[in-house]
Amino acid sequence: MAGRYKAYSEYNDSGVKWLGDLPTHWVVLGLGKAVDFMCNGSAATQHEQTDDSVAVTRIETISDGTFNFEKVGHVWPKDVME
Repeated sequence: MAGRYKAYSEYNDSGVKWLGDLPTHWVVLGLGKAVDFMCNGSAATQHEQTDDSVAVTRIETISDGTFNFEKVGHVWPKDVME
């Protein structure tokens, strides 16, 4: 993937060892502060990933203790927020 995206002009240390340097305009937050909306389930129809879709997951995605990206689906944001 090297070369696929243009590098940012400035980076700062994230303060998180495994994360490393981040673009200066990015903010590091805990998950609870980063998520404005969570719901228990969604009836949204899943489709192929696009630039405008958001990822959704179920417990089966992590059921064996690892994250199985093949089981992640994608939905339109408006369908999840209704």
